[in-house]
Amino acid sequence: MSDKKYIMLADDDLDDRMLFEEALNEINNTIKVLLSIDGVQLMETLHEITPLKPNIVFLDINMPKKNGFECLEQIRLSPALKDIPVIIYSTCSHMDTIHKAFKGGANYFIRKPDNFASLKNLLKKVLSMNFELMHTKITLDTFVITL
Repeated sequence: MSDKKYIMLADDDLDDRMLFEEALNEINNTIKVLLSIDGVQLMETLHEITPLKPNIVFLDINMPKKNGFECLEQIRLSPALKDIPVIIYSTCSHMDTIHKAFKGGANYFIRKPDNFASLKNLLKKVLSMNFELMHTKITLDTFVITL
């Protein structure tokens, strides 16, 4: 990875993409954000930019064309992409969804916050984490990032 950090977000909701990008820019405007409108675009972009992989991929679950679980599976099965930290970023927080994301190999799970201040605080928390240590296996108890 280069010294320049960048994050990818795959989310079909335009408002969510705009808020995410704005929150991240307010927290740290040196981190570049690449946005994908669905899972197909995400996977195409990931394959195009290899070996310059993102530091983290935030992945919505419910997207058209290719959902987040399908993307997660493809990322984990790809030798070139399998080590990218993936954070599931979803409005759904049912335990079966969280378990599926955990078993699928996501590094963390975040329920989309319902306000901008909470989004900024969650992103600050993620950015304060050691990106390199996101690869270490965590337990289900520490899988969900909350404020």
